[in-house]
Amino acid sequence: MINIKPWLISKLDADAGLLAALGAPERIVFSHPADFEKLSVLTCQELDNYNTQDDYDDDAAEWHRIVWQFDIWTRNDVSTSAIALALASVMEGLLFNRDYSQDIPDPESKTQHRVLRYSRRMRAADLT
Repeated sequence: MINIKPWLISKLDADAGLLAALGAPERIVFSHPADFEKLSVLTCQELDNYNTQDDYDDDAAEWHRIVWQFDIWTRNDVSTSAIALALASVMEGLLFNRDYSQDIPDPESKTQHRVLRYSRRMRAADLT
């Protein structure tokens, strides 16, 4: 297993387009939004980090399959699209593939919620 969290977060935090779409860098968090009065928020979490038999070279894990999920939370009157497009630009630039995207509006809480999942097969040497 490799830990890509610091590397990935540094890339997200450094992207001007993503920060502009969110409105502030502190809006990238690792848990459910603490305060739905302070949206827009991008939450992120690693869903999977595993190796298959094909990922080994000389009995050592050379390749790692990484899956990250991002949740975009906005007020009901604010589209998630600008943030999703900015995130896609960052993740595609890091050679991740988008595997899933779905809007999950919640009229009761008056929020828009979009879930996106990205994956990549990578090596520790790719973390530059």
